[in-house]
Amino acid sequence: MGSDSASLVGGVLTTMLGLAAFSRANLAGCQFACKEADLTGCDFRDADLSDADLHGVNLTLAELGNANLARTNLADANLHQADFTWADLSGANLTGANLYGAILDDVQGVDDETLKNLQRRAARWNFVNKR
Repeated sequence: MGSDSASLVGGVLTTMLGLAAFSRANLAGCQFACKEADLTGCDFRDADLSDADLHGVNLTLAELGNANLARTNLADANLHQADFTWADLSGANLTGANLYGAILDDVQGVDDETLKNLQRRAARWNFVNKR
């Protein structure tokens, strides 16, 4: 891991972190202990959030481009205007998530049922690598 990246594998985050930069961070398995944590505008580009628990978290305007969100729990999360371009959503739980205005260009790992559900709620999409 290079000097410009961080690892919080399995960590528990409990504070408001709006606009924080987590680009290229390893956050695999992290849990956000307070439901409805505020991560508005955070930069998660190229971050590993696989198996993380972001249930109910506010990710409005978050940058999630090329992030690994495989098996991430995003149930009831506020993903309003979040940018998921090239993100891996394989097995992610998006039940009840607010995707209004989200950008889902070229997301990875999306099955047909999830694709239909996401398209109804997102602003822009162009799926190239669905399962």
